[in-house]
Amino acid sequence: MMRFCKLIMNELVKALKKKSTLIFSIFAIIAIFLSCLLVHVKKNYYMVEYNYGLVLSEDDAKINLAITKAKLASAKEEDKKFLAENIKVYEYVIDNGTEKILNAEYKQNIMNKLMSETERLYSIDMNLNKKDYDIQKAKVDRLWELLKGGTFEEYIAFNKDEIKNSYENKAITEEEYITKNEEQNKILKYEISKYSFNDSYWKQSVLSNNSNIDYKIKERFDITNKTYIDDKAVEKLKEQKLINEYRLENNVAPYYTDGQIKYNVDSYSRYKFNEFANTISTIFIGLLIIVLAASAISEETSSGTIKFMLITPYKRGTILLAKIIAITVILIISILIISQISVIVGNISFGSNTNPYLYVKDGVVNVMSTHLYETLQYLLKIPGILICMLLGITLSTLTRNTPISVIITAALFIAVPFGMTILNNFMVIDFLKYLPFNNFELISKVFPIETYETIITSVVPTTLNFSIKVLSVTAILLIITAFESFRKKDIA
Repeated sequence: MMRFCKLIMNELVKALKKKSTLIFSIFAIIAIFLSCLLVHVKKNYYMVEYNYGLVLSEDDAKINLAITKAKLASAKEEDKKFLAENIKVYEYVIDNGTEKILNAEYKQNIMNKLMSETERLYSIDMNLNKKDYDIQKAKVDRLWELLKGGTFEEYIAFNKDEIKNSYENKAITEEEYITKNEEQNKILKYEISKYSFNDSYWKQSVLSNNSNIDYKIKERFDITNKTYIDDKAVEKLKEQKLINEYRLENNVAPYYTDGQIKYNVDSYSRYKFNEFANTISTIFIGLLIIVLAASAISEETSSGTIKFMLITPYKRGTILLAKIIAITVILIISILIISQISVIVGNISFGSNTNPYLYVKDGVVNVMSTHLYETLQYLLKIPGILICMLLGITLSTLTRNTPISVIITAALFIAVPFGMTILNNFMVIDFLKYLPFNNFELISKVFPIETYETIITSVVPTTLNFSIKVLSVTAILLIITAFESFRKKDIA
């Protein structure tokens, strides 16, 4: 046993001494920093664009003020009063800072409602309908107070009073009255529209998402795709609703699509950084392992050192096993080091807990820390790289030609998964799911990020268990082929 461990250590030393090990390791680290830089460029571009939008909105307010003044000059007598009031609104907003209004969506809503209700006020004839005029005048005065110094809570109270008046005037049914009040309670509870539009939109979207989930669970039918929803899909919908409620309760915005960057810039940036860094850096780690594996036997044969190894007491199978173990150790250690560098860079650049993973277990939402979540994502790349390593060793024993073994394995490692993705998007061919390269992507199967749409409409070609079985069978076949070839083939 000690001699076998010593053999493994010798193989480790030989692998680590190779220039390719240093080169690809450096490239993997550079890939992490490059990914960070690219995400920062995108983030800064958005922030510049957002700040430009604030300035532009101030200019828009000034333009609207000028337009309204021009309208006032040529307006009919009955329109001049409300136009003059609208001018006062624009002037107030500009004098008190449009940014203050823009960063509180409910203030924008008050401003817009104030102008519309003012127009309605001056459409009422005070002499003919003094009661309605007084009621409308009180509403306009209250909106002015809300615009100038009203709190978010007072804004919600105003909306509830409006709903109550509509119900008392029989403009809405009792069911609509209850539903609208519940909506206002949720808006108050989750502070929807209290801050900027970007802070509020995702919450509105999540609430809408939950409403859709409730409807689908109740009806058990997806109208869009005209398909019935089975029990499994219902359970996923219920879990997604629990996660949505957790997000609202804890102010954790979703950030998994490009369109959501403006709703949670730091979390979105961290997610994209991890995605880029994980993909690019593991490609370089994979190429490193392929080079080491594809040259494991062929390089020893071409240099003649394999003859000296066979003179030793070690059997051929033992020598090959030591090489496989040594390269596997390098793979695992490399992935662990790269993952920790990526996590540290991400923590420094985007915050230490900006990419947690939310999942449901036993009806309770659990949160996996950013550190553990991202580390596991890197580790889930190991099985795919391991298959390519075994393929490289197998080709190395069969061809005894390092360039051929490296080129073939590297081409399959890089090109085939992309080709499979494109092919799967255009056609559904059942036998393709049995190809090992079509089962390399384990991250999405271990950590599914599901929305209402993906639960209902997505077609997942393979499950996690299926992928593990395919990769295991592939690994066994490659190991058998490599050992049989190395055992039987003559050493020139």
